[in-house]
Amino acid sequence: MTFGEILDAVREHYVTRLSQAIDGERARAAGHQVVNEAAYLTADGRLAREGFFSTPLRQDIFVLSRPGRSLRVESETLLSFPLVRFEWEGVPVTIGPFHWNDCAVRLPGVVETVAWRPLTGWFTAWFDEIDHHEPLADGLRGAVHSLSDPAFEPGAARLRVDLGSAPAEAFEHLLDALAKLQPSAIEIGAPATDTSP
Repeated sequence: MTFGEILDAVREHYVTRLSQAIDGERARAAGHQVVNEAAYLTADGRLAREGFFSTPLRQDIFVLSRPGRSLRVESETLLSFPLVRFEWEGVPVTIGPFHWNDCAVRLPGVVETVAWRPLTGWFTAWFDEIDHHEPLADGLRGAVHSLSDPAFEPGAARLRVDLGSAPAEAFEHLLDALAKLQPSAIEIGAPATDTSP
């Protein structure tokens, strides 16, 4: 499998499940509106922001009923593929199996004081804060859903990204943003489980 084929397969593995969950809720909604991938808002209608990056959040599904409810769709299984290694903008990249909706990122060489703007700029563009993007043909938003606070360990930063229904192109742009943080490497998914020489 090529890198592009892996991205398409990992995305499809999750997005199929998300679409099925949305369809299932609509079938069960009994006259209530089901909204997919809406952003959380404050009482005055602004995007609710929180955390280290002060970023907003999209929820997978909202059912507008009394009481309303929200649902997060999880990947039940991890799509398996061999580790992929390459360089991106001069930075060594290792990609192991990962969940599209819970993408683990480790950045050796990145500390808390790094200028995070490339990453937050990427998130803003793909979150689509003003719902400017047209929905995809399957009715999904084509947007990322969340960016976790970074966690720091000696010599590295870790974070998690929910890529939502964003296309594979968003992942490639994420690599662009991560490379601009000047890490010594980019590790995606579960490379630590690799035992190959």
